[in-house]
Amino acid sequence: MAEIEFRAVSKGGLKVTTIGLGGTGLGNMYRAVDTDAAVKTVQAAYENGIRYFDTAPVYGFGVSETRLGLAIKSLPRADIVISSKIGYDLVPIPP
Repeated sequence: MAEIEFRAVSKGGLKVTTIGLGGTGLGNMYRAVDTDAAVKTVQAAYENGIRYFDTAPVYGFGVSETRLGLAIKSLPRADIVISSKIGYDLVPIPP
């Protein structure tokens, strides 16, 4: 398999892989995924050279962020770039 390239995305030299893993599926956005499968997905992405991960609090009301955290906790943090979103207020809606 070809090595995934990195690209600079800031004047400060931050580099990300040219392909990343989006976290919507980790947060059960389109169908339910168990935690073990979500963690294994992130770990497989890392093992195959992906170092850029995107998530957001609205992806499963924090489930995506929690699962991403579980998956990367034993990986070298300096190798990984995570993007998320801010400004969302996660307030449960009454039935």
